[in-house]
Amino acid sequence: EVVQAGARSLGEDTAALYLGLVIGDDRAQSTAQQARFRATGLSHLLAVSGQNVAFVLLVVGPGLRRMGPIGRLAGTGGVLVVFALATGLEPSVMRATATAAIGAWSISLGRPASGVHLLSLAVGLLILIDPFLVESIGFRLSVAASCGMLLLAPSLVRRLPGPRWVAEAVGTTLGAQLAVLPLLLVSFGPVSSVSVPANLLAGWAAGLVMTWGMSAGLAAGLLERQLHRSALAEVVQRPAGWLVDWVDGVARWASHVPAPVVSAATAGPAIGSALVIWTVAGWVRSRPQAKVTRTRLSLASAMLVLILVLVSADRAPSAHIRFPDGASYWPPDDQHPSVVVITAEAKSALPAALLDAGVDSTDILVFERGDRVARPLLSDLIDLLAPGLVLAPPDHVISGAYAVLAPARIDLNGPQLLIEPVGHRLRVSSE
Repeated sequence: EVVQAGARSLGEDTAALYLGLVIGDDRAQSTAQQARFRATGLSHLLAVSGQNVAFVLLVVGPGLRRMGPIGRLAGTGGVLVVFALATGLEPSVMRATATAAIGAWSISLGRPASGVHLLSLAVGLLILIDPFLVESIGFRLSVAASCGMLLLAPSLVRRLPGPRWVAEAVGTTLGAQLAVLPLLLVSFGPVSSVSVPANLLAGWAAGLVMTWGMSAGLAAGLLERQLHRSALAEVVQRPAGWLVDWVDGVARWASHVPAPVVSAATAGPAIGSALVIWTVAGWVRSRPQAKVTRTRLSLASAMLVLILVLVSADRAPSAHIRFPDGASYWPPDDQHPSVVVITAEAKSALPAALLDAGVDSTDILVFERGDRVARPLLSDLIDLLAPGLVLAPPDHVISGAYAVLAPARIDLNGPQLLIEPVGHRLRVSSE
């Protein structure tokens, strides 16, 4: 409640994203915002994860270090238990807190264990306690990302060129993304290749927001809740607001980048080719006389990976699409605009479905329904698609939309759309 009180001084949308980044509370986030983060590979930032646990321990670390071994162990355990309970015992949090608790216990015994051993013990213990955790996609993604950072990232960091801090950031992000890629493809479908740069651009700011929320954000919450000093709380939270806006801006930018996607059809050959290249490269590097061969191998590897990515399906659809969640899309050409029609039966999953299909903008957006009940979803769709023109029924309540008072036609590439006002709704048909 203190963290939520500290978020009141931020704007409504900023506060919703702030709470998601700090404590994983995404209830106030719009469907468009959630869809953007999922389509760009940033949705893990909106759920409490091991990163949140690490930042909590970082905040309380100075105080814990002043205690003796027993006090430090008890204090660490208490902080982890309180944090896990406060965030609703999410599967990813349980994995992270169990790993941190076992690590603290091993250090107190004077027998520190490796990250792989800690992760293995934590996962095994949690599955013994609750076998149904294996059915949680959040738990599986958390474990896979941790494996990627522990097993893949070190090798990637050593092989990446450039400054050490850049190699560590890119290698860690790339290792985690590669490890979760099979799960994402099976559970959610194609994955945009923009996810790696998006995570690099947004990850550092999200980490600072987590740290700020667990330190200065708590102070702002106390000022707001106990002392009723809203103006002072607003000043304290201003840097957090700038950081949250940066993260949201990265998600908006990345969701409109026309980047290719990695599908199940291309992921298998790409992973297999990468393993072959990795094996051959290790063999070639063991031969000191093969300098020219190593250079050619590096160039061939880069070209192969580039080809495998570029043959993936492009994000921009080129044909008419009818979405079962309540929409139809007609692509543009040189003489005709792109059009999205939102039916009266549109569902809350529609924003994510549009982005998954590569529909992230449109010239004309038509709403068959425009009443108050549908307004939240329709406003999210306007925010998501940024249309040049919005058409709605005569008595609509959608800000910025034009009411269609008489039958109208829109020329498309081939058919025509006939838009007719019928009672409190629009009827859209193609001819």
